[in-house]
Amino acid sequence: MKALRRLVYLNQMTPKTFVALALADTFLAREASLDAMKQGARWALGKKWRWIPSLCRAIRKQTGEQLHRHGRAELAALILAHEGFSDAWLDSEPPQVRHFCLEPPVAAGQPAWVSALALPTLATAGDLAQWLKVTPSELDWFSDQWRNSAATTAALQHYHHRWIAKRSGGWRLIEIPKSRLRAMQTQLLRSLLDRIPPHQAAHGFRRGHSCVTHAALHAGKRVVIRMDLKDFFPSIPAARIHALFAKLGYPPKVAGLLSRLCTHRTPGSVLNQPEQKIPWQERQALRARHLPQGSPCSPALANLCAYRLDIRLQALATALGASYSRYADDLVFS
Repeated sequence: MKALRRLVYLNQMTPKTFVALALADTFLAREASLDAMKQGARWALGKKWRWIPSLCRAIRKQTGEQLHRHGRAELAALILAHEGFSDAWLDSEPPQVRHFCLEPPVAAGQPAWVSALALPTLATAGDLAQWLKVTPSELDWFSDQWRNSAATTAALQHYHHRWIAKRSGGWRLIEIPKSRLRAMQTQLLRSLLDRIPPHQAAHGFRRGHSCVTHAALHAGKRVVIRMDLKDFFPSIPAARIHALFAKLGYPPKVAGLLSRLCTHRTPGSVLNQPEQKIPWQERQALRARHLPQGSPCSPALANLCAYRLDIRLQALATALGASYSRYADDLVFS
């Protein structure tokens, strides 16, 4: 099925986009030097196009030494925007890919702010298993490495599920990890996630902050505006968690295992209980991998995933001469 989806995607791709992505793959698999980029482009296209040097200089100017911190789609967009590359498609014989780069991207080094956190070094899946004090096969089991859908039998599930009625109406699903998975998640929290500071506006689920510090920031203000983020935990997908761990410098394999250990796919047997009627959109979010409300890792991960949101809302509040803070899904301006 994955191969079929990829084939459909390739069939829908324009030749120009196809060539741009192939060049991006070549750039990412080589050194970030200008000479290496030129050689890679000429090798991939099998021809010394006259616009290749200017294209490489433009990308080098845009990315600098941070080339390998950019994704292939970002580099492809820069290539497509280059005037020389676009003009080449006006010729009777436009560029074609002669050699495909199958090498993986060069791993980008850790930025200084990540190195300062002194996070655990987990270069391989074996390192992660040893750090969590489990065998590699147990790590695969707890991360649902080979399962494409949620287990239907309760004994094979990694979570207990409990429905709680909301005061505002409707239902909230609490997903509580079983003892061994909970112990692994607790280690992730204490030895890794707790070392990463959230945004200063976040007052929930962090030491030295509470609902009291959250409310005190707005005490005595003439105007207080409060709003909630809808379905805070379920709305954060596994892909976002994977990207977070990758941003912290962990290899794709390790980042994938960490994201699966911290996310959950709710079984249909839980969602289809007749007494619980939840909106279709919320049901779909729970069917996909998401942060489970009830895991010890979820609050810290949610805070980190909301970092960019906090930056933007803090900037908005500053521009308006207001104060801003967030406690979990509770946003307050005053």
